[in-house]
Order: sequence, then structure tokens, then C-alpha cells
Amino acid sequence: MMLTVTQKNLLLEIGRDSVRFDEPMAAHSTMKIGGPADAFVVPRDIETLKAVMRFAVENEVPYITIGGGSDTLIRDGGIRGIVIHLREGFNRFEVSREEGEDVLILADAGVSSGAVTRFAAEQGLSGLEGLAGIPGTVGGNIITNAGTSLGWISNAIDEITVVDRQIRELTMKKKALEFSYRHLRMPRSTSVVRALLRLKRGDKAEIETKMNGLLEKRKTTQPYGQPTLGCTFRNPEKGGKHGSSAGALIDEAGLKGIRVGKARVSEIHANFIINEGGATAKDVEILIGLVRERVKEKFSVLLETEIHVIGEK
Repeated sequence: MMLTVTQKNLLLEIGRDSVRFDEPMAAHSTMKIGGPADAFVVPRDIETLKAVMRFAVENEVPYITIGGGSDTLIRDGGIRGIVIHLREGFNRFEVSREEGEDVLILADAGVSSGAVTRFAAEQGLSGLEGLAGIPGTVGGNIITNAGTSLGWISNAIDEITVVDRQIRELTMKKKALEFSYRHLRMPRSTSVVRALLRLKRGDKAEIETKMNGLLEKRKTTQPYGQPTLGCTFRNPEKGGKHGSSAGALIDEAGLKGIRVGKARVSEIHANFIINEGGATAKDVEILIGLVRERVKEKFSVLLETEIHVIGEK
């Protein structure tokens, strides 16, 4: 859906200098891929966010909220409607209060996961070790329940605040949230705006050792620093016919290094697809399909994607 001139002018009145049209989404993706968004808005505060969402709902314009762009493949045709980018204006965090050995951190959705994990380590606060080295933002990591075997962000959630399609600002306690592997059940039309994280006082040296160890492991076993979206596929459920991880299955199928266009399966970790420079979303989608087909043929396991694919072809 293309925005009319009248709609563009109305949106400019609401967002002012925070609105850009025909914005290349490759600039907002860790994989450096993505066609243009009809409108790209970086709201400076929650009232502007609500106004933009209200405009979209009342004018029947589709909208989506994104964070760091680390787990979303944006197709080459771009995104019709409005992309709301929560970074500037939503990048503050602070100690909210202390309850015995618990320390509660209030973090905006646009805070980078790196900033909050570093702060936790410096303060000797335990609960975010599993997020060390994970890219993205607090909001994005909540939606994808980011983490590792050392822990998921859901373990640290006390409550989250969201703005829903009815433009209601709602605070939801953890017990009301449905977290699962790499997922939080939440409508895409709902924007996570902040979270209250419950961390525990611990041994600073031990916490830093765990985080540094995980970060070093990422640097040596993953294509760290290269343009990717993180892990491409979910690991198969335990107890299935084949207990290997997605990366191991892809490796055992002989697919490390396979390439479509400028998109290549990493030779360091087979569950990562790298943009070698100039890759298109079409290249990536074809490569994903090829990997799924080969793994299914060899192991009778149908891999499910962990990344989200949005936009028009």
C-alpha cells in the first residue's frame, strides 16, 4: 500500500523530522539487505509513537515496529506502510529499585542488549549472562526471547510495557506473558516500549568470566562481525529422530560454503548465512529453501526458520 500525498503530509505533521520516506531498509538490517519502506519513523518519545500508531490504525495503513534488525530478513521489494524504529528516544535504562538481593533495571526497548549486559557485568548483577554478544535491542530480544544455554531474556523479565493496536499503554507481569523457544506470543501490531528486568546480586568476577567466555566462544565459532541475521534455523526439538543442532545437520549435509548469488552458508558455523556483499533477499530465500530441502532429503528433518521474513518480493 502506497501512502497518498495527504497521508504523507499528515504523518510529517505528527513525526516532523523523525519521518523519512522511501527509506532503504538495508541500512537498518544487520545483514545489510532490504528494499525501501514507504515511511520510516523514529519516534522521539512514547506520545509520538502513540500518535503514529493511531494515524496508521485510523487510516488503515499497515505498520510494523523493529529494533536492531538482527533477526528479520526484509525482502527486496521493501515494506508497504510504516516502519517504526525504536532506538533514539527509547534508549535509556536505570536502576529502578532494589528488593533484598534483587536489583530491578528499567530498560527502554531501544537499548542495545550490549549496553545492558555490560552494565550488569560491571555492577555484579546476574541474570543476563546468556545475552553476552547477542546483537539487537531489549525490545527485539524480548519478542524473540533471545538467549543461550546460559539463560534467556525471559528468565530476567519482571514485567514489560507495551502499546497495543488500540493505543493502550499496558504493563504486563511475567506470569501473563507466553514465552517459548525464540518466541513471545505477541501481535506484531503491538509495540514493546520498555521492560523491568529482575537481576540478582552475584560475584562480579564470576559473572564477567561467564560473559567473556561466551563472547570469546561466539567470536571463534560464529561469523562474528560479518553481515548476518544470526542463526537462520531453529534447532530441532529434542527427542526427535535426529538430535543434532540445525548447524550440525547443515554441516553433515555438506552444505557449508554453499552459495546463491552473494549469499553464502558460513564455513565457520553452518546455521549462519552471510551477505558477501551485494546479496539480495531473494538470494537468501533461495538458499534457505535449498538448505531445508537437502537436510530433509538426508535426515528427514524439516528445519524451521528462526528469522522472520517480511516485505514484498
